[in-house]
Amino acid sequence: MSTRATTVFISHASSDSGFARRLFRALQRRGVRSWMDESTQPRAEVETKLEAGSRSAGIVLLVLSDRSVGSPNVNFEMGAAIAGGKPIIPIFLSEKARRESSGILRNDRGIRAVGESPARVADRVVDAIHQLRLAS
Repeated sequence: MSTRATTVFISHASSDSGFARRLFRALQRRGVRSWMDESTQPRAEVETKLEAGSRSAGIVLLVLSDRSVGSPNVNFEMGAAIAGGKPIIPIFLSEKARRESSGILRNDRGIRAVGESPARVADRVVDAIHQLRLAS
């Protein structure tokens, strides 16, 4: 099955938006239908949009850095993905983020991306999507 068959939602903290934007573009170039929010709307409107988007996505990517591990929005989006039975692919931008993340994420198909380019991480995400397809 192609990576186009599923929409990928990129969950990230605003402090990681530069990496997330570059990852988004790299995934698009690889044919992965994905989206992320970069809205400047009021918080309530953003939360509604994020909830709807994460519900419609087939896979949730969690970009986790030292700063985002404790992000209320990232944790909300992770909880929504778990509640919705969505596969989660955590992307650890630091070892500290991996160590401090939820136990469920450390034991999942996480991508250790310390020092890797968004393009390389996108390649690894595509591989992880294919693995998820094989497992289902």
